Amino acid sequence: MLVGPLFIGNDGCPNPMPVEGAALAAWHKFALDQATLFENQRVQQTLEDRAMWRKELEKVSKGFQDSQDVLLQRCEKKEQQLQEEINKLTMALLMSKYSKRIEMLNIRGALERIRRDAANQKGISSANKGQATLAEIAESEEFTKISEGEARARGLKQAEVRDSAAFLFKYLSGYAHGYDEPIVVKKGDHPRDERVAIIALLKLQDKWPSPLSWREEE
Repeated sequence: MLVGPLFIGNDGCPNPMPVEGAALAAWHKFALDQATLFENQRVQQTLEDRAMWRKELEKVSKGFQDSQDVLLQRCEKKEQQLQEEINKLTMALLMSKYSKRIEMLNIRGALERIRRDAANQKGISSANKGQATLAEIAESEEFTKISEGEARARGLKQAEVRDSAAFLFKYLSGYAHGYDEPIVVKKGDHPRDERVAIIALLKLQDKWPSPLSWREEE
């Protein structure tokens, strides 16, 4: 039973006044309204909190997505740069191989020219007969004189140069025929003995009619 305002009894102590009838109904309505109001406020606060957290989550999610997009763009750009570098290096390697092959072809052609022109030189009986011509030239007095100086200047023995000259044509036979001047003899393309043998042969033909133009490079 609900109670209303307090009143003072005969004993001087406060006693609650019972609430009945319309007053009781009003009290129930007031209590229900207060409970409903409180519940509505709680629900509203919950909805507002959820909306706030949703916004924060969307903000964080967007920031993460933006960071992910930036990182992805950087990775794609870096990958593109690396691919461009790979393409450049591949092209440079192919050009280097092509250039080296052309230079080796030129040396092969130069040896063929020397072998052919040897027919006009005294003491060369096997002219224009492949490797035999170079082997005979390697034993000649003039080649020996030139190759001795070249070998000495490069820390080699003349016999090493002579033996290399005798087999140069076989070594270069895998390359095509023909040549373009000037003939370029590069340090890194041949072992020392072969390089000196080639240079000695080119210096030898310098004294012949219509010699090939050539140069040595590092």
